[in-house]
Amino acid sequence: MNNNKPRINKELFIPVVNNIRSKRYDEALSLLDQLLHQNQDENIIHKLKASVYLKKREWEKSLSCYEKIENRKNSYEITNNIGVALYNLGKLL
Repeated sequence: MNNNKPRINKELFIPVVNNIRSKRYDEALSLLDQLLHQNQDENIIHKLKASVYLKKREWEKSLSCYEKIENRKNSYEITNNIGVALYNLGKLL
């Protein structure tokens, strides 16, 4: 049975997580861009990129990444982070 889900190589994400923990956000973003080209799970990559941009206080870029995640409305964490970005942009309803 062949499913078309992208593969996830957790070993490739270790350097990304280490860079985020060390607050080397630009290095983490660069690695995440490389992973996008390696057919890794795009939802995970966009979620990590959105989180990094949130930490960098780059609200628009964070929102852009969150918009690319499938089923984002089913996640409290994502919905909350989108609210934080919108709040900081002064875009309240």
